[in-house]
Amino acid sequence: MKYFVVGSFVALLCTTVLSNKYPYTGEDKQTVVHLFEWKWTAVVEECFLVPWVMELFKYPRPMNEHRIILEPDRPWHERYQPVSYMIESRSGNRDEFVDMVDRCNKAGVRIYADVVINHMTGKNAGHGYGIGGNKFNASSKSYPAVPYKYEHFNGQDTCKSDDGLVHNYTNPEEVRNCNLLGLLDLRLDMDHVREMVTNYMNDLIDMSVAGFRIESAKYMWPSDLEYVYSKLQDLNTTYFPSNSQPFIYQEIVDLGDNEGISYREYTDYGCVTEFNYGVELVRFFGGEEPLRWLETFGVIWGFLKSIDALVFIDNHESQRNAFNMSGSYSIITHKEPIDYRMANAYMLAWDYGFTRLMSSYQWEFGWEGPPHDENHITKDVHDDEGNCVNGWVCEHRWRSTKNMVTFRNVVKGEEMSGLDETRHNGSYEDAIFNPCSIPIVHYVKGTNAKYNSWMINDDYLDWYGSESNQGGYKGIEASGSPMVWTTTNPNYHATVEEDGYGYEPYNTYTDHLWMLDVDMDCTNTDDEWFELKGYGGDWERNVNQWAMREGDAGGQRPSYNSGNHFGRCGYINVFTHNEDGCRIDYF
Repeated sequence: MKYFVVGSFVALLCTTVLSNKYPYTGEDKQTVVHLFEWKWTAVVEECFLVPWVMELFKYPRPMNEHRIILEPDRPWHERYQPVSYMIESRSGNRDEFVDMVDRCNKAGVRIYADVVINHMTGKNAGHGYGIGGNKFNASSKSYPAVPYKYEHFNGQDTCKSDDGLVHNYTNPEEVRNCNLLGLLDLRLDMDHVREMVTNYMNDLIDMSVAGFRIESAKYMWPSDLEYVYSKLQDLNTTYFPSNSQPFIYQEIVDLGDNEGISYREYTDYGCVTEFNYGVELVRFFGGEEPLRWLETFGVIWGFLKSIDALVFIDNHESQRNAFNMSGSYSIITHKEPIDYRMANAYMLAWDYGFTRLMSSYQWEFGWEGPPHDENHITKDVHDDEGNCVNGWVCEHRWRSTKNMVTFRNVVKGEEMSGLDETRHNGSYEDAIFNPCSIPIVHYVKGTNAKYNSWMINDDYLDWYGSESNQGGYKGIEASGSPMVWTTTNPNYHATVEEDGYGYEPYNTYTDHLWMLDVDMDCTNTDDEWFELKGYGGDWERNVNQWAMREGDAGGQRPSYNSGNHFGRCGYINVFTHNEDGCRIDYF
């Protein structure tokens, strides 16, 4: 089947830095992956199983002893209720952690530790034993394995809320001196607490971690964190240059709405999580806004300086809606795989911030812990062939993400160029308001009842089939802008001019060409070019029209990738259904 376009057819896609901010990643890698709830033995396997994974560096969950929560049944957030700083958790014991860090470092993969130093267990946790066997009593604020006792926690002398909880998030003193979600808040201004915290973090540095993610940094005074960071040792010279300080990034949710604390208060001491990054990208990769607006994405949007920002599409809490009780924003996750792939690809290509990927597991309820057996032993991530199984998503392994990680590592330091923001946003259903729709006026008249019926109110070259008021023929909706059958035989009994089909002088090519003859404003195209696809019972397959251009006009189609034909406005365009070639002639 062949068809040619006079004027046009169906438009488709118009398409001074602190040392704590330097990540000693090894070979200057540019991306960290969050291996959420992985066992230490699985992290080791990942460091060696997948060759390209050495282009990433990793941070796993908190490695210290935590509370065991049975209601709900062993949720993920029990890891954020410390009992001691003993290296024992659902992910494994001290020996397994040390082995993991050592072997991954030897493979060129750096490990960043997730540390919880703002609080201990919830105040309503009662008394019991942590996962490592150490006892605690939340009622009396006793954690002997550290040791911490009553006076090491904020109380009525420092927290002025009636019940000791944070309620007013616009009040910095309440946020930083009271119990976040009932978690017992440590007095980080006390020498003993500072000593215990720095001893714990320095122990991890001795094990050769490369840095830290600071959980709930917003709930600690910047001056207290500054003091703690100043007491940290240099990194272990077994794997890092002399005088290297640990990379620090601080978890702070600041979405700008009714916040009494700005994340900018913390940028002097390390990098900060830029939650606005993923929130804003939802609008673009969810189809609400044109991608061309992302040309300036970054500081000009009110974000942190690039050197200060750790950026990501989602994290373990935002993908569970943990920060969005009002429903005022949304997040793209692995559960929307197409949009998620595109958003991550953009993030890894865009020269802003330090990028972090998520590696998740499947869950139905937001509180659910990692995949486990009946004894609550975390299931293996890999099968015997190294594939991710047992409900582990491993989105950091997806091909598009893998390739873009490599791209980001290769182009680091290069000037960004070649960005083309002129492509239109694409099509959506209402052609009247669609910026990709091109207004048209049909030339063909005649007595062809089917064509004349489908031509009624067909006012745009658009993509979504029949327009809202477009005519139908015997109850059959149009599938787009209708074409008429033509022949090169001047003796044929019908003509396009009189009958709406038959002989057509513009058809100097071959019999049985289908023609769309319309008037259109070429200023609504992309430098004269528009995309199109034919429909003859089924849509055409994707084509590749980079080459194979014929005709006395020709021309160079736009350089972006597309599986559609490209027509040139103001010329005769000839295409063959499901084939790559095209012919473009003058009238």
